[in-house]
Amino acid sequence: MTASIEETEKKLLAERVQERLIGSKNSVLYSDLLNETIPTFLKNYLQNSVKRMVNTEEPVQFKNSKRFDFDHPKIKQLRNSLLQAFEEVTIFPREELIEAINKTVRLQFDLIVRPSTTLMTIFYRNKSDRTKNEILQILEALHDDRVYLNEVIAKIKGFDQFHVVEADFRKLLTETETEIYKEKFLDVFLSEVKTFIKFLGMIHGFNSWEIKLELVKLLLDERNLNGVAQAFAHYQSSAIDIADLKHLLELFIKEKENGPGGNGGDESDNFIMYSSTNPDVKTERITVVNGHTELDSTSANNPLVEPVANEKRKRVQIINSHDQADDWIIDRTKIEQRPEGPLEPLEKLIDEKSRKFIVKKIFDQDCSAYENFISRLNEIDNWKNAKEVIEIELHQRHVMPFSREALRLGDLAFTRYFPEKQI
Repeated sequence: MTASIEETEKKLLAERVQERLIGSKNSVLYSDLLNETIPTFLKNYLQNSVKRMVNTEEPVQFKNSKRFDFDHPKIKQLRNSLLQAFEEVTIFPREELIEAINKTVRLQFDLIVRPSTTLMTIFYRNKSDRTKNEILQILEALHDDRVYLNEVIAKIKGFDQFHVVEADFRKLLTETETEIYKEKFLDVFLSEVKTFIKFLGMIHGFNSWEIKLELVKLLLDERNLNGVAQAFAHYQSSAIDIADLKHLLELFIKEKENGPGGNGGDESDNFIMYSSTNPDVKTERITVVNGHTELDSTSANNPLVEPVANEKRKRVQIINSHDQADDWIIDRTKIEQRPEGPLEPLEKLIDEKSRKFIVKKIFDQDCSAYENFISRLNEIDNWKNAKEVIEIELHQRHVMPFSREALRLGDLAFTRYFPEKQI
């Protein structure tokens, strides 16, 4: 039933965006799309697509010549303005745009309905390892102000390793979800609903504070808070606004505190929540006490919650060869340690092609500034401090931390402290 509602809703939402943005047109200009209210994921997808097309097809080209200074600020400014103009007049064919709408609407819908599972898919579908800064950049670019995601970002910032492996990220999501629902259930859930309403506004092109009641129940169902749906048992409308939603949830919590067996809040009926990111289903009992929620592990059945099927265990590939297995194992405790022996100077690690690329893209052809910076890095004997110096330099020079040039510099510097075989 839930799956049917979800798939139907995704299809309807994607069709609504298609109707509003494309209609009967065979193609649409990117600048026209920018003038419309569109979902965040679709906007980001289109933005990345036009930049990639402009860079790939190179509508603006300069023939190499020693007679002209192509790096002169005025030329660079004009070139950037011209490239921006080409971006705005990029044409999206109908079929390509429909495919982008379907893909991004579904992904954003999934991130709202089941955030933990979707984040695991986004970050670790094709990788077993992500850098801390990479995760932060992507999470912050979502511009999602839900309590849950803000807490995840805070936890990642406090994570004490440069790399975040899949198991650590899964554990972080599970612990964060458990903690916030334990401490402030009402605030957390209302922030989820508000984000859903905002997303629906971007779908339809206008703001509204109402949401279908079946979508609210879908959010509860995906968080295995089925019993809370009783709060809306006598609500007559098929849609509910945020004020009524908050009021009904507050009444429900108060009723559970003071109802039969509640003893004024000393003991009360319970909700059950299963971690959506844990491969082994773990049951947690959330008890409402004096307007707050408290949590303890339990395996008892609960009358408010429908049975939840066991999740399938994740398949793990077994590596039989010890020699092969060694290549797959990364000892994360070494990330902040200094390797044995003297460190190689960066001049030996940075090849000539990379040096020219970094000098041009980061230091604006100032070889002296580049050499001074490399000398400073050579004096640093650990990666943690070197990384901080690099990040400060990139910030001062207005270089995006995940641009090609920033990544190239970071990767080369990283190998000084951690040669491949060491980690």
